[in-house]
Amino acid sequence: MENNEQDIIELMRSLPENMKVLVAEDQMINMAVLKQSLSDLQLMGRCEFAFNGQEAVSKARDIVTRQYEASREWRQGTSIQPLCLVLTDFQMPKLNGIQVVEQIKKAIADLNAYYEEGDCLI
Repeated sequence: MENNEQDIIELMRSLPENMKVLVAEDQMINMAVLKQSLSDLQLMGRCEFAFNGQEAVSKARDIVTRQYEASREWRQGTSIQPLCLVLTDFQMPKLNGIQVVEQIKKAIADLNAYYEEGDCLI
């Protein structure tokens, strides 16, 4: 196994248990391989899946919004699952991987302004 693959596996294993992983992939075969890999790493329970760029941005916005809305409970120790990692295909319909990341960053900035808190965990 290459070093960078091992680094990715170690990163995935080191994620805090309450962190969400968003996977954006439009090809069914690639998605099946990703799901098997995530299952092998025992991460399936914390993953959300999107099949195109727009869906990925929408799901990321929903995850972050839920995090903000639960922030009082989170500060008191309630287990929520903020978004931690986004795995995205580069070429997808509607939005490519770079556009997905740019729009997720913008959505977070917009939510920060709306909630007037700067503690979004993405």
